[in-house]
Amino acid sequence: MTRVNSTGKESSSNFSPDNGTGLAVRTAIKDILESLRTVNSAAGDPSGAANLAAYQLHIDSDTDTLKIRNGANSAFVTLGNVSQTNFGFLSASGGTLTGVLGVSAGSSSAPALHFGDTNTGLFKKSTNQIGIATAAIEQLFLDQNGITLNAQNEVRFGDSDSSNYVGIKAPSTVSSNKTITLPDETGTLLTSASSIANSNLANSSVTVGSTAISLGASATTIAGLTTLTSTNFQATNIKDTSGNNSSTPEEIAQGRAKAWINFNGTGTAAINDDFNISTITDNGTGDFTIRFSNAFSTTNYAVVACNGRQIQSNSTNAFTILVDEVNTAKETGLFRIISLGTNTYFNVVDPNSANIAVFGD
Repeated sequence: MTRVNSTGKESSSNFSPDNGTGLAVRTAIKDILESLRTVNSAAGDPSGAANLAAYQLHIDSDTDTLKIRNGANSAFVTLGNVSQTNFGFLSASGGTLTGVLGVSAGSSSAPALHFGDTNTGLFKKSTNQIGIATAAIEQLFLDQNGITLNAQNEVRFGDSDSSNYVGIKAPSTVSSNKTITLPDETGTLLTSASSIANSNLANSSVTVGSTAISLGASATTIAGLTTLTSTNFQATNIKDTSGNNSSTPEEIAQGRAKAWINFNGTGTAAINDDFNISTITDNGTGDFTIRFSNAFSTTNYAVVACNGRQIQSNSTNAFTILVDEVNTAKETGLFRIISLGTNTYFNVVDPNSANIAVFGD
């Protein structure tokens, strides 16, 4: 390995012999030829103006790399490792790439990686996303969430000779993202088809409570249910466990109180317990306004009320309650009552225990 030196050379270039005696010039030429013979090889890169020229080749013996000076004569560019086949580059005929392959991002119309069909291949859709295009149109992409097929593209499963397939795809319109999670089971998925051969089913029936129901069949009676939980339960009749005391949902709905209250009207009116009552307002002695939490649909509801008895002035006073529609007409959200005492000639009196139930729609 020899790198040209400055002995017997012109000051501007170590590759140009200086004028001198025959021996001196011969020695300088020999040094230049030996340097060219070994591609000016030595440890590190040449330095100094006399040792550098644009497009000059040399070998760095420290790394066995072949380098060339750039056109601006400002730096060396590595061409490859002389100790490796093809300077360490992948041959056009193929081979094993040991490093990282980086390519341009490309696009759906011009994928970065293709196989002769320039508008079909792989491209960078976005950060952490790889797109696949055919005919210059993005068909699907991969990212950390999985594989996303665009525009109702199908996943197709071919039969044994690939003459036909079963395709899975999204509907034409999806209101929001949905995920189908497969069960941890071996078997056949059921569809909305009219019939499925029993040979394709692991079991031909399901059991609800203690009642076995054949797949595809209906059951009018289901026994063995301990608890039935439902957001909306629809039934024609509801019976007791003996099959008696039948009631329709309408009878239950119309026959139950939609609101009720038990309150003490003495002093500051106070609710002891209630259902669907928001507030009670004390308008004066024996005069109260009761408001519903959820209003009725009409004012045709029925108010049923009674008062308890209490001792007043060493006598028992009984009470009665009237719905006052003289001062305040019934409203869908409230009604007004008057409490009267029988021992006080039906004058208004604050009850210590008033009980009111309201029925209607």
